[in-house]
Amino acid sequence: MRRALALVSVAAASLAAAASGGRAAGVDCHAAALTFLFWPHGHGAVAAAGFPPASFAHVEVYRTAAGRYPRSHQVAFAQFEALGATGAGFARSCTPAAVADRVDAERVTRTAATAVALVCAFRAPVRFDYERARSSIMLRALVPAASGLRLGASVRFSRSGSLLRYDAASCRAAAPPR
Repeated sequence: MRRALALVSVAAASLAAAASGGRAAGVDCHAAALTFLFWPHGHGAVAAAGFPPASFAHVEVYRTAAGRYPRSHQVAFAQFEALGATGAGFARSCTPAAVADRVDAERVTRTAATAVALVCAFRAPVRFDYERARSSIMLRALVPAASGLRLGASVRFSRSGSLLRYDAASCRAAAPPR
């Protein structure tokens, strides 16, 4: 995805972990208000947002800016192509942060499998990580809480399909830009 090329993985360790499968190092992108543009089947040109066509499943994450998606607000992305190739990255402004394999996912009660703009207002800036497996990738948004980290949202892409999971208390689903 051309817009995502401006994003980079935060550390060489992230690249090594992701390339061989496994979890990439976590990052803090210093934002609690986020919009996830979830495109499970890609999309045509999106004139309203200035996006070129993208034929592969992907998610773009932006600091929320009232229905606008300037490149400078993009903080993360993940993608899955038909033959199983995956990619993910974070903005250069994101900084390394601790994450955990096990997180509280109790509040993640809603799912979406169709294109959506998920607008979230978390109580604190989230931390991101992603995990690559042989033919899948998952991006997680983790919210710091008194008891550790809790899952605010996650996106998983695989050959069998794409799924967005989220905390309905912090996020609302809306139509994606057209």
